[in-house]
Amino acid sequence: MRRLKPFIKFTFIALIPKKTVKDRILFWLDRGLVHYGIAYFLNKQYDCELFSIVDNAQGKTQKFFETQKLVPFKKTWYFYDYAGEIQNKEPDMKYLSSIEKKYGINIWIMSYAERFFSERSRYHKFTRNEILSLFESELRFYEQVLDEINPNFIIIRDVDMHHVNLLHEICKARGIKKLSIFPTRMGSKCIVSDTDKIHYEPMQLKTTTKNQKTFDELRNYMKKHDQTNYVKDWVSSSKINLFNKKTFSSIFNEVFSKSKVQRERFMSTGRTRSKIISANLSMRLKRMSRRSFLDRNSKTEIKSDEKFVYFPLHVSPERFVDISAPFFSNQLEVVTNFAKALPAEYKLYVKEHFAMEPLNWRKISFYKQILGLPNVVLIHPFVPSLEILKKSSLVMSVTGTGALQAAFYEKPSIVLAHNIYNEFLPSVFQINNLEELPDTIRIALKTRVNLTDLNRFVEIIEQECFDYDPHVFNNEYNPTFKTLFSDVDISESQMKSYLNHHQKPLEMLASEHLKKIKQNDHKYATLSSSK
Repeated sequence: MRRLKPFIKFTFIALIPKKTVKDRILFWLDRGLVHYGIAYFLNKQYDCELFSIVDNAQGKTQKFFETQKLVPFKKTWYFYDYAGEIQNKEPDMKYLSSIEKKYGINIWIMSYAERFFSERSRYHKFTRNEILSLFESELRFYEQVLDEINPNFIIIRDVDMHHVNLLHEICKARGIKKLSIFPTRMGSKCIVSDTDKIHYEPMQLKTTTKNQKTFDELRNYMKKHDQTNYVKDWVSSSKINLFNKKTFSSIFNEVFSKSKVQRERFMSTGRTRSKIISANLSMRLKRMSRRSFLDRNSKTEIKSDEKFVYFPLHVSPERFVDISAPFFSNQLEVVTNFAKALPAEYKLYVKEHFAMEPLNWRKISFYKQILGLPNVVLIHPFVPSLEILKKSSLVMSVTGTGALQAAFYEKPSIVLAHNIYNEFLPSVFQINNLEELPDTIRIALKTRVNLTDLNRFVEIIEQECFDYDPHVFNNEYNPTFKTLFSDVDISESQMKSYLNHHQKPLEMLASEHLKKIKQNDHKYATLSSSK
């Protein structure tokens, strides 16, 4: 009888029927047309049922989605027909409380991470009732859609705003696989992920790399995948000149825009022509005064004989801090805690991010408080980061790229939240409790970066990731249709031309999403066969 057991088991598994029901895939279509393109080419590659929620499309643009036949969506919802508008009413607290318990979410964490509820809200101060009522309408809408179609997958952009984050979390709690294009912090290298992690086999971390590169070779690799030049171009294009054509045109369009899309988005609540003019002029003047303060009070010299730990400030607001590490979004508190935890012989070098210029820098009071810390040095934003990193003993970050760059320059690092590279590099320490910080700093300062670990990380990046630069791609399609924030006519022939022109990258993205879908279907079959 024992000899028959393997045969019986094999036969049982073989007789289990394969998954025959079509996958139901919900697409979130937003300000770009990337996901519409993915839906178009995915439909050609895979027999499935497609549904969509369209964000920020009304008027002429909505008409296109209502009449288009290129992608056979079985049903489409328009977000702002159901949710997203500010209402000053008493929220249903019983419903919101039940939702938090049902999905294991915290509404206020999401709310505080929303940039347009805080410092980015130039026209309106949101009340408690307005915020909670907004969440309530969004939650009821999402539950209605998900209950109706019960999708297997949702294909959606990476989290950036509260209403996208909310849908992410609900889908996660309901067991709906979320697929997003996620950047790996290595330039244009991206993954399609439902966990914000790179998929790899455990043995890949144990095997010896075939073509071991030196640190110099790895640094050259990193430089080839550096997006600093893109950020510099963006900063350069945003230089202040109150009287230049671009600035004047931007303010004019915002003041005199008649777009229903612009008026109804919650980000524009309270917007009036006088407030727009006042806010734009005020912020541009503040930008100049804050830059002047930085020029006068921040250091440009990096001493070679000084022991220091390096903390590059994150751009704020930013998804990787506000959403990924919500309890560390107050970077002044982070700086203070880092400074407290340093050994006596070390200073903390804090550098402002040069990309804060188009965002009008931070308040002068922020910089004054940093300058008031006795073991902290404020570094000018335009001092090259690599110049500081090379001379540092340790790099500290919340979730930034700086900690990854540190490994390429043989420097250990400490982060406060999960990063895509944490599990690959033992020289990157993650803090789970701030009380651990002093001891972790002392351990990290003695840690050397292992060349083999870094080679394995690069190999896995090359094996598991694909090249996709959203900035380059967006710059190409924006002149065609502007964005879905714009109320523009889109004909089906125009859209077909756009899809044909971008066929290669869109087909590739569709294929990468399909890989993840089939991986999940394989898991489904495996689970079914084990029952």
